[in-house]
Amino acid sequence: MTLPVSALIALKALQIGSAAASSPSRETALKMLNQALSWLGTNATPNASDQQAFYHATRAEMMRVLGDPTSDRETLKSVCGDRSGSVYDWYMKLVEATEARTGLRWQGSTSPYAAGGGSSREPDNPHLSSLGRTYRAMQTVGLDQGKLTLSNRRYLEKVTLSHILHKHGIPFTS
Repeated sequence: MTLPVSALIALKALQIGSAAASSPSRETALKMLNQALSWLGTNATPNASDQQAFYHATRAEMMRVLGDPTSDRETLKSVCGDRSGSVYDWYMKLVEATEARTGLRWQGSTSPYAAGGGSSREPDNPHLSSLGRTYRAMQTVGLDQGKLTLSNRRYLEKVTLSHILHKHGIPFTS
C-alpha cells in the first residue's frame, strides 16, 4: 500500500510552509500563495479543491510561525469538508506531531485539531531542517517512510513552490 495522496499533500505543505517561514524570501512565498489562491478562486480547474487545500495548508504552516494560522486552518477545513483522511485531517495530525509541549499540559484550552487550537504552543525544534521535520512528523503520525515511492521522495525533497505553481498552471508575477 502506498501513501495516501492527501497525506503526501499535507507533508509537502508542512515542508514548504516551515521552510518558507524561516526563509529570507518568506514575503515572496506568501505572495505566491496569495496569488495562487486568488487565481484558483476565479479559475476552475479539475483539481481545484486539492490545490486550494495545499495552498491553505502551506500558508497555515507559514502563519504558525509568523502569525495566526486560524483563518487558513478554518478555510482548509471548509475546503476539505468532512471527508475522513482529508488534507485537513493529515495536516492537523502533522501539526500536532510537530508542536512542543510547554509544560505538563497543552497550553490553551482547545484541541490541537480545532481550527485555531493551540496558537499559544510553539513549533518543535526550530533548528531541524524542514525536510527533517517532515520526515520526523511522518514517523510520529505512523506513516511509514518505506511506503514512499521514488517519485514521492523526489516530490518531497526536490519540488519547490515555484514548480508546483507551474505544474498547476498558475501564473506568478513578482
